[in-house]
Amino acid sequence: MNQWKKTVMPVVLATLWISFSEFVRNELLFKSYWTGHYQNLGIAFPSAPVNGAVWGLWSLLLAIALFILYKNFPCGKPPCWAGLWPLY
Repeated sequence: MNQWKKTVMPVVLATLWISFSEFVRNELLFKSYWTGHYQNLGIAFPSAPVNGAVWGLWSLLLAIALFILYKNFPCGKPPCWAGLWPLY
């Protein structure tokens, strides 16, 4: 249980945080910008469910990479790693 709290839980929370922030940024705040940008390139904005799965995988891999970096290069308490609060 202790291993789960120190490794799996921080990575899961960071993955959820990254996924949520990416969703808000790309789908709620800047959707019109991205659709216009893709339209100017002559392609459609990728909104298929498979794209969401790819973003989820990217979020997981980023969370794992950040967890490894944090464990190998600790820098103390926030604000040094502010924004990476799930890893604390």
